[in-house]
Amino acid sequence: MKTICTFIFSLAIALGMAQWPQYSIGTTLELGGVHVFSNGDVLIAGEMGLMKRSSDCGSTWTDVDITYLNDIGKFYFIDQNTGYVLGDDAAFGKTTDGGLTWTFSNTPASDDLEGLYFLNADMGWMVGKEGNIIHTSDGGATWMTQSSGSPARLHGVHFIDEMHGIVCGRDNTLLTTDNGGQTWTPLILATSGDMKDIAFAQGSAYIAAEGGLYRLNSTWDNVEFIAIDPNSEFEDVYFHNESIGWACGGPGKVMATNNGGETWIDIGIEGSPFELSAIHGQSFNQAFTVGEFGQINGVCTAVGLEGADFSETPWSVHYASDGTLHILFPDQGPRQPRFQIMDITGAMIAEESLTPLSSQNMYSIPAPDVAGVYLISMIEAGAIQTKRIVIHE
Repeated sequence: MKTICTFIFSLAIALGMAQWPQYSIGTTLELGGVHVFSNGDVLIAGEMGLMKRSSDCGSTWTDVDITYLNDIGKFYFIDQNTGYVLGDDAAFGKTTDGGLTWTFSNTPASDDLEGLYFLNADMGWMVGKEGNIIHTSDGGATWMTQSSGSPARLHGVHFIDEMHGIVCGRDNTLLTTDNGGQTWTPLILATSGDMKDIAFAQGSAYIAAEGGLYRLNSTWDNVEFIAIDPNSEFEDVYFHNESIGWACGGPGKVMATNNGGETWIDIGIEGSPFELSAIHGQSFNQAFTVGEFGQINGVCTAVGLEGADFSETPWSVHYASDGTLHILFPDQGPRQPRFQIMDITGAMIAEESLTPLSSQNMYSIPAPDVAGVYLISMIEAGAIQTKRIVIHE
């Protein structure tokens, strides 16, 4: 028997005024990596070689067939096709087909790697335990070690050009380089605790830390603590562009910004408040976070649709036992609506101009045969109203 869930989106919801729903993949393994593609696909990774992909906004998940069976963590994609993922024991994986297949290789690092960043298709850095920093200039074909001068466990790395980069790690560790990583210099600022990740927006660096969120100025000589009430620990921070970004941590903490980190909005999540370890998104309507005990939360609406109006509508959608969708209006006023059903990419599934059933406030449309995420739009008098529906088996 199919069931249907309906989600209504408005600007307030897009900016975090509603909870991100929880998704299940039937595991309690810890998840350490997530990537959201521009086409709406979501890729997740975790312990014991777990890697899964969803093409329907998290309704269903399929295994990615990989031969690597150790723990895997953070992703970094250069474009839609080429990406990397961190593995255990100084290993990493690379894909050139958008994450459909992966090749895993070893590196000269002496222990686990925990952070990665690629400046372009050739130049990248990975950092990890025991102060390990490694660098590639040929897209991961070969790697060279760089001396960090620190024994600390390093978590995050970012380069703004081929010469200038910054690394963060445990015990208040911040390191900078101005020569491509040949040498690294400690940065002593008013931070405290473990520094977990680092990302840039509008010239400033944002650091996800054990003690909260920090903003580092463009000259890297002054840091500002970002007051959040209540304060939380943060594990990951990501900016999609100069304006839109997210940070996640524990317990169950997600923050979002739409102005380059000047202000942050608290986003609630459904489910148990476990620690969240990674976050990634394409927009406020397309973002996911993952963490302990198989926790997955996110928000997902259609891509490929221009100007879809997700504001609250007066009509509702119900799945009937005869395999049809019943569209119900609160009044019985005369109307001649046209309805469209589209899949998550915006491709048309059905389009019908309808007349009411026994009462003038109910209309019937054949439901899609396959479970998944769909959009249903009502077009009447030149106005379009759209809902997202999820049909479950």
